[in-house]
Amino acid sequence: ITPHGQRGRALAAIRIGDICDYQYRLGKIGETRNITVRDVLTHSRFGLYIADTLSDCVIENVQMTEGNGVGAYFNGCTLRNVYIDKFLFSPDAVAREDDIGYEEKFHRVKIDAINTFHFNNCTAENLNITNVISGKGHTYVFGGNSPIEIKTQNIVVADENTKLCESARVIEK
Repeated sequence: ITPHGQRGRALAAIRIGDICDYQYRLGKIGETRNITVRDVLTHSRFGLYIADTLSDCVIENVQMTEGNGVGAYFNGCTLRNVYIDKFLFSPDAVAREDDIGYEEKFHRVKIDAINTFHFNNCTAENLNITNVISGKGHTYVFGGNSPIEIKTQNIVVADENTKLCESARVIEK
């Protein structure tokens, strides 16, 4: 419990990769690969935090519960052959206002807007995201500053004010 009476939250339920200052070098595509993640239920700040490189990966059935912020934060990523299926926000999952402006310098994370998927300085080849229910209070389903291509199917926007994408190119399968 925080001093304000709120339950504390982890940065991410699923964390793969890092871009911190202590590294000798950043990873090369193919070094972090063949990872499967299934059936995660979380109230963490991010359901998924990916940094650096990731290839040949499957992420299925991530469910975000009450008090969630960003669903997935991709930070400085090079992505190849990544499949995300069933990324769902529960109906009572409303973005917390205290997440806007959140900054964590060690992991180089900064939240200017609450997005279902946030891409910060990323590139992608064959990124597939299917069966998504966005959270209430999200600015974008696919937000951030990365002009990547995302193949999508069955994206449900839970809030009438949420836009589909900011800088990404979304291709409906």
